[in-house]
Amino acid sequence: MRNTSMVDYNRPLMIAYIAPSITPLTGNNAGYQLYQVDAKTFEVTGVQTYFANVSDSLNWVAPVWEFEYDTRTTYNVNGTWPATAPLNATFWNDVTYSMLSNQSLVETYNLLETKSSVTTPNCSTKACGQQKVCYIRSGSATLGNACPQNDGPF
Repeated sequence: MRNTSMVDYNRPLMIAYIAPSITPLTGNNAGYQLYQVDAKTFEVTGVQTYFANVSDSLNWVAPVWEFEYDTRTTYNVNGTWPATAPLNATFWNDVTYSMLSNQSLVETYNLLETKSSVTTPNCSTKACGQQKVCYIRSGSATLGNACPQNDGPF
């Protein structure tokens, strides 16, 4: 039996990659991701995201997929994450710490979360940034409900 009282809740425990949806929620654009995975360790070493702007869908015969961003390039804002290091829980923990002091990074994350939708809610306040980081760190909608609800998109 695992002793869960020994868990250090001040350090990241795990990571879950949740890919965007081809059939998105209302107001979001469709998206998909390409993952590079180390064949020996199964660690994610790269992620590229593509989106289709549903606002233009009446002009399509088929969805027009556009490159949106590369995870390592976009979120390694200080350039300190080694190029060969996996995009693991420690990487994302560092991203959330960067977000707490870099509102521009919060706004970038917020926009990319909806696949660059024109209906992306504004998240330009410090309170919204703190709420966004809390929600990212929570790892689930249920735990995310414990995050402050006073000034953000949730």
